[in-house]
Amino acid sequence: MTKKIAVIAIIALFIAGVAAFAADSNFGVGKTRTITLSSDAKVGDQVLPAGDYKVLHLMEGTEHIMVFKSTNNTEKARVHCTMTELGKKSDQTQAEFKTVGNERVLTGLVFSGDTYRHSF
Repeated sequence: MTKKIAVIAIIALFIAGVAAFAADSNFGVGKTRTITLSSDAKVGDQVLPAGDYKVLHLMEGTEHIMVFKSTNNTEKARVHCTMTELGKKSDQTQAEFKTVGNERVLTGLVFSGDTYRHSF
């Protein structure tokens, strides 16, 4: 009986470990996060006004997609992204921008607690 309990405990720990690894290695697919743009910014081919946005990470086939929605759930922009490992968990959410002409363009996002960067 004791051997049976030990085997069941080992199997349960293995399953829990696999589930934890899978949850961490899916790059946040299916998660909704929030960001605040302090000023207007181009995201993909859309210029989003300053404000709060929900950001949903989806998969479409093998493509990573970030969907930006207003706080009332209206889709405002949809962009393809690539994932880059950071090597450690980020301690803060960061938005990265570049200036092209007169436009401020969002080029990447790192969310607090994640181990990867979303690049656009």
